[in-house]
Amino acid sequence: MEGLTGRERSLAALRAENQGIPPIIPPFQGTWALNTEGVPLRDAIEDPRVNAGAQLRAAQRCGFDAFEGMWDWLTMAEAMGCGVKIKDGMGAVTVDHVLADGIDDVPAPDPSADGRALSNRDALELCAEGDSFVYSTVPGPFTLAGELRGLEQLMMDSILEPETCQDVVSLSTRAIEGYAGFYAAHSEGVLVCESSGSPDLVPPELFTSVVLPAITRPLQAARSEGRHPMLYIAGDSSPLLEDLSRLPMDLLSVDRGVDLGLCLGTVDCAVAGGIDAVAILSDDGCGAAADGIASAIEAVRGQEGRFFLAASSDLSAAPIGNVECWSGLLRSHYH
Repeated sequence: MEGLTGRERSLAALRAENQGIPPIIPPFQGTWALNTEGVPLRDAIEDPRVNAGAQLRAAQRCGFDAFEGMWDWLTMAEAMGCGVKIKDGMGAVTVDHVLADGIDDVPAPDPSADGRALSNRDALELCAEGDSFVYSTVPGPFTLAGELRGLEQLMMDSILEPETCQDVVSLSTRAIEGYAGFYAAHSEGVLVCESSGSPDLVPPELFTSVVLPAITRPLQAARSEGRHPMLYIAGDSSPLLEDLSRLPMDLLSVDRGVDLGLCLGTVDCAVAGGIDAVAILSDDGCGAAADGIASAIEAVRGQEGRFFLAASSDLSAAPIGNVECWSGLLRSHYH
């Protein structure tokens, strides 16, 4: 499938029909790209052209076939009343939890009235003018619930006041559904990132009874818009792959340590992974990437048609050279 654009390779892999080199998806490069380009986050939010320009340049430089055109994933927290600070390298950081002192009837925000969401929409549309598959990122319901309530308090609620925990997650789910549908109309996929609802953090019974049902709804919101629902689960999701396999998703992006062969043998959708996002922070980040790529290719042998090469989490402060090398290293295995 040589000669195809990144968008075409990505769509083929999402259909389990890729016949060439696996496409590369970061999956989270937004704030990293801005830092690499020396663009303050506030400037990127205020001017979608500046934002999109940085994302497109980073994608071209690193050979990304797919990338997130919308990295400002927690904008709905501020729209719902949380106090936030925009910090370069970190994005919008919640500093005041709107539900910290109790459960109020906070309405789900309207993304079309949210200035940050509108800026994100415009950046998505500008990114779509390139040849890559462009998707938007939204938080998982448990992750947003932790921003609204405070993660420590939410975890206490899950033990001492499970109904309160469920109420907060239900509230966050409604908000994310609205934003997922809003962004889906302007991107080719929606990636739900469940970082706080990680199997490493929440017990299995809480994951299956609260986190999993909530994740389903934003995925369905993307699907209802005719877009590709995608999911990232932080932590070791291996014991939960059977449960995850029943979700309405076209791609599952996994954290480090999760066996890619096991994933592909359990879920029917495309799978993304292979690069240890922590290891590539080191001086020998290219060497770490080479080891990860070699292991990934062996793990997915025979099922390459629905595999994306990806990092295990966001690119953080990885040197640009440690990411640029992926494309060449990957191609070297196929030529």
